Parts: sequence; structure tokens; C-alpha cells
Amino acid sequence: YPFYLLHYIKKSGADQIVKRINQNGELIFGLSAGSIILGPSIALMQYLYPEDNQFNDSNLDGLNLTDIHVYPHFKEMLTRDPTIKDKINKYENETGINITRLNNDQALAVNNDTQTFLD
Repeated sequence: YPFYLLHYIKKSGADQIVKRINQNGELIFGLSAGSIILGPSIALMQYLYPEDNQFNDSNLDGLNLTDIHVYPHFKEMLTRDPTIKDKINKYENETGINITRLNNDQALAVNNDTQTFLD
């Protein structure tokens, strides 16, 4: 869960370690919740799944290692919740934030300002 992961990364100070690793030019990978927290915010998760914010964290800032907002497992989540597409579209319209939807067979490589989709 993005809330759980981000909460404990910040609480433990690991966020500063990950940011330092990034500044040193090392590769950082985010899978599932990890891909979400690498971005600027987990506000989309608060919008979609407020019940998952078990710590009631109000600071939803991500690690800001990329400016991309990711929603992983998109196609797979459609089988669980057919309305997820409409919910994400509504969030985008309300906030002006573009959400990059990734399926389980996709990845996104980010290097500075360059984004490459890997299928």
C-alpha cells in the first residue's frame, strides 16, 4: 500500500537515503506502490482509497524523484473496479494532474526529463 510504504519510509529516514542515492546518479526502481511514492504525491490514492490511509497522514507528498504521477496495475484493476477509469478521469479533470496508467506488462523508465515506455 502506498500509504504504508510512504509513511514508514519517511518515519525511518529512508526517504533521505533514497534521495541521496538518486542525487548520486544511481538507478532507483519503483514497483507498484514504489512507483507511486517516487512521484510528487500520493493524493490520487487518497482520492481513490481514503480508507487505506490508516495513519491519517495529511502530508501526501511523495519522494519527488520524478514529476510523474503513476497508477500501476491499471488494466488489472479494471477487472476489480470497472469504474476506476472514470474515477481517475474525474480526478484529472478536477486537479489538472495527468495520471500515467501502467499495466502489469508495462514499465516506465525516467531519466531526467526523458520518459520511455517499456512494453
